[in-house]
Amino acid sequence: QFLMSKGVYDSECTMHSLLKTGYMDVTSATNARTMASTSLADHPCGNRVNILRPTRRSDSLGLAALLNSFSYDWSIRQRLTGIIINYFIAEETPLIPLTGSQWALAPLEAFAARLTCLSPIMAPVKLIMRGQISNISSHLPAERLRLIAMIDAIAAIAYGHNSDGLSWILRDSDLPLSLLRSRSSALDS
Repeated sequence: QFLMSKGVYDSECTMHSLLKTGYMDVTSATNARTMASTSLADHPCGNRVNILRPTRRSDSLGLAALLNSFSYDWSIRQRLTGIIINYFIAEETPLIPLTGSQWALAPLEAFAARLTCLSPIMAPVKLIMRGQISNISSHLPAERLRLIAMIDAIAAIAYGHNSDGLSWILRDSDLPLSLLRSRSSALDS
């Protein structure tokens, strides 16, 4: 781990915003999800966290929500042949346009904010979104799962999936871990 002073970061980084979207570029075939993304405060990140900056700064939460959805995850699994999600791979995956999708973007941002903005460092985001997010605690596992399920449902509709398409995407999601491991071992040999 490396430490960087605020002065160095401010002088070296040419783009600053309240939030940025980061995703972990190393994955594994046995992970439940391929893409792991979140909205981050504007601080330095290591080389394993790729940064995406939407054209509208406010879209960072919605982008992170979409990247973490089952619908997007399925599309990137079709494209990925290894364990590294390089930018050129992520760039070639389908992503619904955030502009013009306000019916989806507003709830995605609100739900993602409730999942992401738990740390005091995210207080400025909570102040800006004061009227859009409730004060219900998202620390509880059941509430977090409910929010994630709602994000997945909105993303599926935004991607145009009907019930058959979504069933296909989720067909292996409820298999026991032992069966998933045996399938993974069979693929490795």
